Amino acid sequence: MSMTPSQGRDYLMQKNIPQLFESIMIGLVHERPEDPLKYITSCVAKVEDIGGISNVQWDSFVGGGPQNTQSTDLAIFKTEAPLHTSDNANPSPANQSPPAPKDIAEDEKTDNSAKNVAPETNSPADAVSAAENSSTCENAKENDPVQGEIQQSAEPRETDEAQESKPDSAQQGEDTASEEDSMADVLKSKVIVFVVGGPGSGKGTQCDKIKEKYGFTHFSSGDLLREEVASGSEKGKELSAIMERGDLVPLSTVLELIKKNMIEQAADSKGFLIDGYPREVQQGIEFENTIAPCSFVLWIDSSQDTMVSRLLKRAETSGRADDNEETIRKRLKTFVESTEPVITYYEKQNKVRRINSEQNVDDVFAEVKAVFDQL
Repeated sequence: MSMTPSQGRDYLMQKNIPQLFESIMIGLVHERPEDPLKYITSCVAKVEDIGGISNVQWDSFVGGGPQNTQSTDLAIFKTEAPLHTSDNANPSPANQSPPAPKDIAEDEKTDNSAKNVAPETNSPADAVSAAENSSTCENAKENDPVQGEIQQSAEPRETDEAQESKPDSAQQGEDTASEEDSMADVLKSKVIVFVVGGPGSGKGTQCDKIKEKYGFTHFSSGDLLREEVASGSEKGKELSAIMERGDLVPLSTVLELIKKNMIEQAADSKGFLIDGYPREVQQGIEFENTIAPCSFVLWIDSSQDTMVSRLLKRAETSGRADDNEETIRKRLKTFVESTEPVITYYEKQNKVRRINSEQNVDDVFAEVKAVFDQL
């Protein structure tokens, strides 16, 4: 029986398939097994040992393979009042300084460069043959000066005349690519902050204040997508078609859009606020591998009751159909389930800066300033 894209997504969510896949992907990234297929098979086989897919956590397959981690309700989003931890467990923002950005993509680049150098072979025998042929050619060059000269002269050399005769468009393309590479390197020297907080937490207000005081650039992936669609560009038309079909915009497309906008504003920006991102651990990993490492996560923390109260207050004037208590609580539940692992992941790297958003706006910003004044 065929399904619509919406029905297909509902089925996958009901069966917790995305949660399982995400956990396996994170396990692969952390463990890097020699035989990934065997590792995946062992993960799937051991799901029953931990009580089924519903009990799989984001780190169930980290640290030596699948672990028997039962589903737990962590306090970081569940409490009716904001989470308070001891100074040792979670130091106050004023005592913390954001760690220097680290190029998480270093290993991946090394792996890819190794793959690009190695010739493609179809079998062990082919690999041996290729290696022997390469060795034979090198020896021939060394032992036979004439042969060596022939080999060298056969290699294409780009003369000054040929270089000068390159079409202007090709030269401009090379210059543009070089400029983009240079700007991508600039991003790694910028402060990049993931801003996480539930609907009604007040993170949008705090982002506006950070922009005004510290000269940061504020990006929301949702706003960027809508702006690209509204621009009428070719990319915007592609995105519009995807959305009209009810499909999810690929993560690679979202990251490409974020990176493009960051590069365009890198020269004039003191840093970047990536609002509402990442929603899943894998999104954070992909961002850091594709664009640059985040400096820290600014977690605008508020209890669910407070967020519901604020959103219901907004509903009195917003006229939005989704501003009713039932819908609001569903949105908060989705936020908790998807974002809780993100907080846990970055806490383990000492990259989370928690802000108590139960206070009035100015008191909240005072805590925010204590973090940013250390930069």
